[in-house]
Amino acid sequence: MKKFNAVPMAAAVAVLGTTLATAANVVAYGPVDRMVYKYEDTTTPGTKAYKALVEEKKIIFNSITNNPDGDERNFVSARAEGDTGLWKANEITVEEGKTYDISLYIHNNSPLGTAATAKDVHATFALDQGYGKELNVEGYIDATNATPAQYWDYVTFKSANGQNFYLDYVEGSATETYNEVDANGNPTKKGLVKSISDKVITKSGVSVGDMPGCYAYSKYVTIKVKPVFTDANFSVEKVVRKHGDKTWSESVNAKVGDKVDYRIHYKNTTEGKTENVMFKDVLPSNMKIVSEVKLVNGTNPNGLVEPGDIVKDGINIGGYDVNGDAWIYFTAEVIDNNLICGKNTLRNWGQIGVGKITLQDSADVVVQKSCTKDEKTPSALPKTGPEAIVAGVFGAGSIVAAAGYYIASRKQLR
Repeated sequence: MKKFNAVPMAAAVAVLGTTLATAANVVAYGPVDRMVYKYEDTTTPGTKAYKALVEEKKIIFNSITNNPDGDERNFVSARAEGDTGLWKANEITVEEGKTYDISLYIHNNSPLGTAATAKDVHATFALDQGYGKELNVEGYIDATNATPAQYWDYVTFKSANGQNFYLDYVEGSATETYNEVDANGNPTKKGLVKSISDKVITKSGVSVGDMPGCYAYSKYVTIKVKPVFTDANFSVEKVVRKHGDKTWSESVNAKVGDKVDYRIHYKNTTEGKTENVMFKDVLPSNMKIVSEVKLVNGTNPNGLVEPGDIVKDGINIGGYDVNGDAWIYFTAEVIDNNLICGKNTLRNWGQIGVGKITLQDSADVVVQKSCTKDEKTPSALPKTGPEAIVAGVFGAGSIVAAAGYYIASRKQLR
């Protein structure tokens, strides 16, 4: 392959169907102490960049400051879906009803192609949880043999009118855009797109494989999010773990007879105290509660056993000062009332009501049921769709004193 210019810079970026955003005025990227350089430095023997990237064959990502389409350190950017204008690297103002694309650019800066291949490259997005007037989406690049091994950048989403919102990830939206490259480092097919796992928004991220140096091998990882606006001044988060484990997540795998722990977190984000915060749980039909329900808050740091039926009527978990928190814990067991053969996603919804507003969030238990040839899928499948959730919410009865409801979730029903 040709050193330094297997694909011209401007052409290579265009090949992938998007561009880097304009350099931001505020430093949102890191690590800030990594080596940075101009593209022409790599063609000039004797420079620091030439020595590192050519002579020492170091692998460095996203550190070219004069890429024609922007400073590579600002590699996370966003724009409204369908917008053909510039990507926003620093911040973007969001509107209700719109969906937004978030792009993460990955470029192994070595000009040596396959002679300086980055191993096991991972891409990760981290979305701010909860609600706010400004929320960040961070992007991470990791490679086991890069120097440094991890790079990060973020873009800020802001509401135009100061209204609170949260960012709802659009499930199934994650894609990778790449080129097919021949043995000489020349792209034979440009701008190919494939779907990748939703795990890109989890801590583990998604592997995009090994990446040789040069522009021809650069990639974009893209996700979609929807801003959901709310007048709610509190946040709700539901997580799950296998019973006895230490790590909480939004989904776990289990089998019939296994026990799982659920946790729901409430936080008061108002400027005053809230009273009569209500909690209710919408339990899927193939789960049963097998423990007491415990409430942990500032008054009860060691946990208080809550009487009452959290599924039927809900419970009042009291009042909370500004930034006050509460955690509700209970254990449930996987049972087989009407599991189907194959994959079953048992979605448990936790709901918090304050005044006229109810917010909900969910956590999943995924059960794989193996069946013999003689076993059949039940004629009446378990309800997991919107109608089941809505029925659970509006059947809450005592969860909210007034008749009005606002229902929202980070895993919005679509």
